Amino acid sequence: MRYGFIERYPAGSEHLTHIAQEPWHFRYVGYPHSQLMSEEKLTLEEYTDYIKGYPYKGRHLEFYSGERNYEIFYVPMDTDGPADVDIPDEVLYGVSGNNVDGAVVTIMR
Repeated sequence: MRYGFIERYPAGSEHLTHIAQEPWHFRYVGYPHSQLMSEEKLTLEEYTDYIKGYPYKGRHLEFYSGERNYEIFYVPMDTDGPADVDIPDEVLYGVSGNNVDGAVVTIMR
C-alpha cells in the first residue's frame, strides 16, 4: 500500500470485479489512494464510486499521513469541452483518469 499498489482482484469481490481472485495481479493506483483503498477495504470499482462523493465543486476528501496532507476530489469529464480546475500555485499535484467518466485530482501539501 505504501508504494501505491493494490491487489486488483481480491477474494470475495468477484460480484464487483467480475473476475475470480488473482492474488498475483497487482495494479498501481498511487499513494495515498492505495492506502485509502486498503483502510476502507475497497476494490478499484468501489473506490472509483467512492471518490465521486468528493466532487471538485463540493467537499474534498482529506487524508493525512506523517509526511504530507492530501486533498482529493473527482472531476467529471463530458463532451462539452475541457474541465476548468483551479490548482493552487506551488503545490504538488497529480491528475489521473478513472477509466470510466472523469478524473481524480490529488493535491499534496
